[in-house]
Amino acid sequence: MNQDFEIKDGVLLKYHGSDQDVSIPDGVTSIGQHAFQYCKNLVSVHIPDSVTRIRDFVFWNCISLTSVNIPDGVTCIEEAVFWNCSALTSVKIPDGVIGIGDCAFCRCSGLTSVNIPASVSYIGEDVFLKCTSLKHAPLMLIDGNMLYEPKNRNGVEFSEIKRLVTWNDYSMEMNAAVKYDLIFQMYALGIDQEGTSDYIAEHFSVMFPVLIDRNDTEILRKILHSEIFVTEQNIDSLIRYAIAVQKYQMQLMLTNYKQEKNWYQNPDEILKL
Repeated sequence: MNQDFEIKDGVLLKYHGSDQDVSIPDGVTSIGQHAFQYCKNLVSVHIPDSVTRIRDFVFWNCISLTSVNIPDGVTCIEEAVFWNCSALTSVKIPDGVIGIGDCAFCRCSGLTSVNIPASVSYIGEDVFLKCTSLKHAPLMLIDGNMLYEPKNRNGVEFSEIKRLVTWNDYSMEMNAAVKYDLIFQMYALGIDQEGTSDYIAEHFSVMFPVLIDRNDTEILRKILHSEIFVTEQNIDSLIRYAIAVQKYQMQLMLTNYKQEKNWYQNPDEILKL
């Protein structure tokens, strides 16, 4: 047995080597906590199919790690497994994984894509915290569309989010800001377009401030393009709110839209807002 690996009863307790490319021996069934922590030279890891569990903090601060395969038999990606693996660029999570622990990919600043299967029924808090190369933090794929992690989950469980999106149950109780965030995203992605449109139209006055607070220009652009929700009657209140909370890019988009629609009574009106 390679002396670089400390293995007991099928559990890889610690890797003591300094190789850039590592293949974990066949027969290992679990990778223990902190097993590769601070292996700063580690570039790639091959995990054998015999592994069914990868414990928390396994690759903590492996700043050179770019490639790791996750076997199909693994069902829990536990807490902070890839914390600060800043060279990691993409992750494909296999079908069969049912949970992703808190901070699993925190500070993976090079991460640009993540594929999360529908089998995942639990996602912890701050899974993609400070993943600065991700435009949004992906949460799950639904009918080929990516749904994004709310910026603040506010205690809402992943199972509740999945129920809202999968069953289109807009009557369910949950934190309002998270609920509105998700429904706006669903609308923008074309998920249950009719249902989300009806819900947004009915609750627009309370939902729109959440969109401005999030400073989500991409979704605002789609809301404006629809020409359904923002009207000559409500646009001034939306502009004033954007000014009040200092979301000036949102304010600019709204004022430009008002000009495009010729909703100004005179050229000096914009100065009064």
